[in-house]
Amino acid sequence: MTSDIDTRIERLLREEGDIRQLNDGHGHEEPSFLAWRKRSEAAIAEKLGAESELAKELRSLTFFYSPLIWTDSTVVLTSDNQKSFERSLNSALGFLTAALESSEVERVGNSGSPLVDVNHIGATASSDARASVTVEVNTAQLRQLIAGAGELTPLERGNAIAAIPDDNEELDLERVDRLLSVAIKSKELLAGILGWVLANAHRLNF
Repeated sequence: MTSDIDTRIERLLREEGDIRQLNDGHGHEEPSFLAWRKRSEAAIAEKLGAESELAKELRSLTFFYSPLIWTDSTVVLTSDNQKSFERSLNSALGFLTAALESSEVERVGNSGSPLVDVNHIGATASSDARASVTVEVNTAQLRQLIAGAGELTPLERGNAIAAIPDDNEELDLERVDRLLSVAIKSKELLAGILGWVLANAHRLNF
């Protein structure tokens, strides 16, 4: 069952180019886009549950510009809709990527064990104290952790997930900076992101 759902999610991700081409200011009304969005919502809900954070965040995305306050003089420009569509599409693709690498039953951060465990060695600062760091978060878990973080907006989630390179890709300082910008949102995020960055520091390209 899971492999079938993953195949569907992979297909949805491959359709990114076709969906981006619909962003002419009215793409949110296109039948092909509406179908892609419903298929995306269904795939994530089927894999992780309709009430999972990823499923709820995907359903909450707005692909058109909606002013907070409407007046008689309010005008929605084509460019406004295009920007909203682009931002929401990036978030949706991030959610799909996170869902693809998520387990149907595993939820990061609820096991009670820390993602990063620092063990201090040495009783005082003058006794050559050292610290050993054990990192227990991989790339897939980090994406899932960020996707389920209630402290982040959908845009922040999408941008942070997009900043995480695949295991065979190079890590650069720009990606690290984007990740650290959301790390301070919560203790769990800080531990997870810092732990992952530490474990992948050897991949940094200066």
